[in-house]
Amino acid sequence: HQGALPSRLFAFYLAGNEGTSEVSLGGYDPVRAGFGLSWLSIDPRRGSWEVPMHDVRVNGTAQGLCAGRSCRAVLDSGCSSIGLPGGMADELAQRIKFTGDDLQCSDPMAALPTIGFVLDGQNFDLTPQEYVEVSPSDPSTCHLRWSDMAGTGRDDPIILGHPFLLRYYSIYDQDNSRVGLAPVAPKATDGGSGGRASGGG
Repeated sequence: HQGALPSRLFAFYLAGNEGTSEVSLGGYDPVRAGFGLSWLSIDPRRGSWEVPMHDVRVNGTAQGLCAGRSCRAVLDSGCSSIGLPGGMADELAQRIKFTGDDLQCSDPMAALPTIGFVLDGQNFDLTPQEYVEVSPSDPSTCHLRWSDMAGTGRDDPIILGHPFLLRYYSIYDQDNSRVGLAPVAPKATDGGSGGRASGGG
């Protein structure tokens, strides 16, 4: 059909406050995906972009937070935070020893660990800079960019919203029932792409 997309695939680049977000239809930008693209399987029967999740890591150490749960994660560009079900938010805050004190807020990179979501057997890290929101009006106060979702049980899915999608370029491939994630590569403004891009799949 004339005007039809070559494949049922779209990609989403979420920019921070400074930049412009992008949606690509029918393909994806290989420059955006140029820093290592990982494909994750989805269950097409579920009707959402839901991937298997195995655990959360703190500085590379497994935390066992999925033990006794049916752990799944949904990628959701419409969610401004990371939503964790059934008490997991408080549990993870305790594991990273988050208190919101002056040091953690003024220098989160020095005071707090990296966390990683293990999705379909692969680890996707977020640094404290990415999961802690410091108050613009008072740099000594801050909060975590994840929260408990009201009314959810232990087996409800985790929602990976903006803090995760700001770090990872996401590709949604309906034809092959998979999601691609790549660490966000800054787009070169001088015309050079850094030579690390690869397209296709």
